[in-house]
Amino acid sequence: MGAERHPRQRGGTDLRAHRADRIDADRIDADRIDTDRIDTEPPEWADELLSRIPSGRFGEPDDIVGAVVFLLSDAAALITGHTIAIDGGYTIR
Repeated sequence: MGAERHPRQRGGTDLRAHRADRIDADRIDADRIDTDRIDTEPPEWADELLSRIPSGRFGEPDDIVGAVVFLLSDAAALITGHTIAIDGGYTIR
């Protein structure tokens, strides 16, 4: 069960495959991250999206690292079935 690989959904990363010694379903849902795709969109698109992000900026890949390290560590051993949204507050609006 724990070693089973699950598909990525909505930009999230399922960490079950990496923590096969524990039964859990922790996810990181990293939305609104600055990628090459943003550069291909019209400037109005990015401006509109930024206006809906309370932090006022797109995330960077480095913004995700801390959550990944935490969920893979022993410090998260009793955390199960949670999703950490890394989106600058977009989901709370």
